[in-house]
Amino acid sequence: MLFAAGPLVCLGKQFAMMEMRMILATLLQRVEPNLADGFEPDFVTELSMHPGERGMQADVHFY
Repeated sequence: MLFAAGPLVCLGKQFAMMEMRMILATLLQRVEPNLADGFEPDFVTELSMHPGERGMQADVHFY
């Protein structure tokens, strides 16, 4: 277990989780995702995070 559980929980758990969110948010601000050239996504008529049969082909650039 990452931070254990039960009565002996790590004192830095909340700080580490907050710091992780801050670092992730900072990194995501520097990402520019674009669909790959020539890729047409499959449109599904339901609300879902599933990208379809072929997946989602994208180019991701950090700047």
